[in-house]
Amino acid sequence: MRVRLGSIALAMLLAAPAFAQADRQVVPLAQGWEFSRGGALPDEVTFAADRRWEKVSVPHTWNRVGYYVPNPQDHVNRADTIDKYQGIGWYRLTFTPPADFDKRRAWLQFDAASRTAEVWLNGQRLGEHRGGFSRFRLDASSALRVGQANVLLVKVDSTQPEADSSTADVLPLAGDFFVHGGLYRPASLIGTDAVHIDMLDAGGSGILATTRSIEGERQRSTCG
Repeated sequence: MRVRLGSIALAMLLAAPAFAQADRQVVPLAQGWEFSRGGALPDEVTFAADRRWEKVSVPHTWNRVGYYVPNPQDHVNRADTIDKYQGIGWYRLTFTPPADFDKRRAWLQFDAASRTAEVWLNGQRLGEHRGGFSRFRLDASSALRVGQANVLLVKVDSTQPEADSSTADVLPLAGDFFVHGGLYRPASLIGTDAVHIDMLDAGGSGILATTRSIEGERQRSTCG
């Protein structure tokens, strides 16, 4: 089959996300997190000083399923090493963004949060995501404070889906495996130029190719 210039151009365009990343500033948000289990914070966004916070790094899950101890045979009660809590967990991070973010659009990216997540930055609610296995991004441009400390708060809910639960419509509803709760994949702050490939395309690349028609050996596609 002959290679057509249109096919080459299409392949180059589909590969664009790899090149576009070079123009994006990615700041990993891995260290410095705090975690608190269960319940609601006062008015959902107040950072209560008397609340018990545990220092963690992200990725993180609050579950332990199995005997994760050096010598499990030495433990009389192995159930003590298992934690199958399903419910609400809070994550808090104080961070200072790079100075040049004052010239950029800012986005918070979470590679996964199980099963649902609700996000605030400096007391401003940015949005929520439902589904524990997919990446999502939120526009943080209006809430980010460049050159000073920012407080990021994430409410994660791993409640087992039931008819009247907060996760009643969140897949998987059931299965033969345990669904861990938490920010169990990386998180990051991303800076882009004002003109950029769509960052809110469900965590995807923002580039799509649609076949408009097929005529013999020629395929006509639209990219956008």
